[in-house]
Amino acid sequence: MGGRGAKGLNDRVYSITKKDGTIVETSRIHVPDWLTKKNHMYDYKITDMQIKAETEKAYLVNTHGFDRRIMDEGYFDVWLPKSQLMTDSELKAEIKKSDERYEKYLKNGEIGLARNQALRQLAIDNNVKGIRKRNTTATLEKLLKKAGINYEHIK
Repeated sequence: MGGRGAKGLNDRVYSITKKDGTIVETSRIHVPDWLTKKNHMYDYKITDMQIKAETEKAYLVNTHGFDRRIMDEGYFDVWLPKSQLMTDSELKAEIKKSDERYEKYLKNGEIGLARNQALRQLAIDNNVKGIRKRNTTATLEKLLKKAGINYEHIK
């Protein structure tokens, strides 16, 4: 699933049907937000898609959309690579993976903030000069090292 990115996935859910009315692969196919931006479709509110042509690697879809820039409604064709379209199960897995990455990001941020605050308090307790309200961890480490204070035990 590399390169698909979970950002904006919930915004782009389309029903893609063939001309004979059959639904492609699943009832819904999800188009990543970056793909619509890359194809200059970001000013469009897209309501439905119909496959006009299909190759081994992509669909040519006729899209019914509303152009917000000029307040006009119409149809336009766009190629969508099959490798970038997601089914419901792939979307759920991608969102779950994205949520896990975000939770890990928040946890690491809390750990880093706690370490920064501990280093700052250590510097204040030892009367280190140059301590400011919003020193970075690297700056605090540099000031503590310059003052000859051991800070290795703080993790």
